[in-house]
Amino acid sequence: MKKRLFLFLVLFLLLSGCSPFFERIFVFSSSKNENADSVNVDEQQNKEGTVYSSLQAVIMGKEGDSYTVKGIVTSPKDLLGKGSFYIQDEVSGLMIYAPSFTESLEIGDVVVVTGKSKLWNGIVELVADSIEVVGKDKPKADVLTSLSDVFLSSLVYVEGMVKEKRKYDFVVDTGEFLIKVYLKKGTNIDISNLTEDSKVKVTGILTLYKGEYEILPRGQFDVEILK
Repeated sequence: MKKRLFLFLVLFLLLSGCSPFFERIFVFSSSKNENADSVNVDEQQNKEGTVYSSLQAVIMGKEGDSYTVKGIVTSPKDLLGKGSFYIQDEVSGLMIYAPSFTESLEIGDVVVVTGKSKLWNGIVELVADSIEVVGKDKPKADVLTSLSDVFLSSLVYVEGMVKEKRKYDFVVDTGEFLIKVYLKKGTNIDISNLTEDSKVKVTGILTLYKGEYEILPRGQFDVEILK
């Protein structure tokens, strides 16, 4: 009876136009009732009949479950972290850990990844057993509206004023929150022309380091000074 009431409540919330947050709760609750070795219930099916889990299902699912996902590469392998890269689908972003994968991946590659989920430093990643490049597409960045786990591993952007600047990072004040932008060595990003109170647009992957949210830009093209 309780299960029926819960499902009725979730259905009502979804039909009434509530945010995707409730969809995440539904996936999370449903996944806990699945077998640990099964693919999560939140699935998509392509024209060839292959079943893919959504990235959101991986994030909300049980650690150690197996998944096959499909997404667009938003950051090349090894650029923002050794052995890892990032992908996105229509809703979420996800970190893929694949240290033994030797082929190069470019932004815009569409990949199919099979592996098991793992929690790493507060971030859910998929440890890849296999990766296949199946096409090309253009990833789109979402505006970061709040500092929330909902956006973790996603390609996001912010606009605001530079409030602090150091050698390898700077802080942007969006008017709603402050966010650190950290420059990974391999990106070769030059911020010598940035000054405090510069108005900027910064795009990159939202990550978490020692409990602090950070944006990791992928190259010079991700740091734009606005007039």
